[in-house]
Amino acid sequence: MPKSDTTKYTKTGHRRVRRGNAEDAAHLKATLIMAAHDLFANGGLNAVTMRNLASRAEVAAMTPYNYFSSKADLLWHLKNDILRVMLDDQKAAVISCSSAREKLWVSTRDYMRYWLSKPEQYRLMYLPMSLDGDEILTNHHVSDETSLMRDFQIQLVKEFAIETGGNPDYALLTSNFRHAAVLGIIHLHFVNPALMGDMNTAADAFSTLVVDSVEKILKKQMTNEEVLRLTPRAPMN
Repeated sequence: MPKSDTTKYTKTGHRRVRRGNAEDAAHLKATLIMAAHDLFANGGLNAVTMRNLASRAEVAAMTPYNYFSSKADLLWHLKNDILRVMLDDQKAAVISCSSAREKLWVSTRDYMRYWLSKPEQYRLMYLPMSLDGDEILTNHHVSDETSLMRDFQIQLVKEFAIETGGNPDYALLTSNFRHAAVLGIIHLHFVNPALMGDMNTAADAFSTLVVDSVEKILKKQMTNEEVLRLTPRAPMN
């Protein structure tokens, strides 16, 4: 990053933050998050370290710890940003759809294609992993972005239930099944890519299968045991 305004840097070449200045602090935190995204995009999860972050953002080695308690805390911000972008993309994708079935199919297809094309983001979002020391990154914290994505997906299923004569009360259960099915398919691809063949063709075919299964569940044409049998098991190692 070019030092176009030297008054914003210390004598040691680090970005200057005025003590107690909230605007400076907010700006630097945003700069750190942007730098973390850049590291992640260019080097994956292994490149996102607090030391690399400090170097990339041109701050002292310990400065990131003033804004993020740990690497897991930093990655939590990245996950939220990824979800925010994905939700915007999902909403834009279904705007032109003419039916609730088409909305659900397009949403399922695009969701699947997104993760299939971004294995590092999938790893960050859904796979528990060891970080520094004994710290573990998990998906246990529910953010506003996570809740908004869930609400959006449940709403799509509710609209589909109404359109097809299914039971909207099953929307939460069915949305959870849909999510588990999609992630299971994606995980199977990462375990053995040969199983999927062409990713886009496979995503189209599996999206049709998932939407058809969703309809059967909403119409009580599948038992709980059949739902469990259809839901792929995604091994975590």
